[in-house]
Amino acid sequence: MPSPLTHSTFSSLIKKLLKMLDNYSMSGGVAGDLTRSTATVDQNTSGEIAGIAINLALHQIYDLIKDSKYLQALPSTKFSSVISQDYIDLDLEPYLDEIEAITEGTNNFKLIRKSWGWYRKNFPDPSKTTGIPVYYIRRNSRIYLAPRPTSVINYTVDFVKLVEDLVADGDISLIPTHYDYWIIQEACYEWYKMEDPQAIPEAIILDRADKREIAINAIMSGFDELSESQSHWNYGEPGIYPYRTPVQGPA
Repeated sequence: MPSPLTHSTFSSLIKKLLKMLDNYSMSGGVAGDLTRSTATVDQNTSGEIAGIAINLALHQIYDLIKDSKYLQALPSTKFSSVISQDYIDLDLEPYLDEIEAITEGTNNFKLIRKSWGWYRKNFPDPSKTTGIPVYYIRRNSRIYLAPRPTSVINYTVDFVKLVEDLVADGDISLIPTHYDYWIIQEACYEWYKMEDPQAIPEAIILDRADKREIAINAIMSGFDELSESQSHWNYGEPGIYPYRTPVQGPA
């Protein structure tokens, strides 16, 4: 588990953001009030807004570096199909948030992901189409298999555990304090976007892009292949980051 000695707490990130925005005060007024909402009391203080901005920033950061050593994406678990049953119940894994792949163990065959609508259209009566499953469909707490299996088949499920918001003062981010400069810059952008999406200062946009590129390159520097570290952001467009606008050539 990360330690507060090496990873910044939620309260310290809030203070850093407010100081950067010149919106921090110890006087306790609205501009400097660090109190935040609870289950019973709703707040609209600068501390509350800063906390929202930081959590928005962190979730975006986690998505960008989900394959890094800090998040250790793709943990695995194992399931087995049930004879003459078209689904696997996920009650034993309630926190299996986002499935990346389902692999059949014997032949190392990856099932193809399909939508619930596709499944209902092509397999309106699952009992009439049986065999070795080729497709899977995630729906709530179940994984549906198509065709319906006629034997017990063992599967390995690779998944991503989605990270919850920071809530308490002592909650810590998943990346080290060294990268607070990136967290704060992303949060600063989110702060201005909440105020007016059409009036985000150009300097904030540019600083965010620069800090993001520097931090991602540093975090991903342990990968042997650049394409491996970028595979989850560039959507098949080599050399283009999600925060860069491709240069348009002449018409």
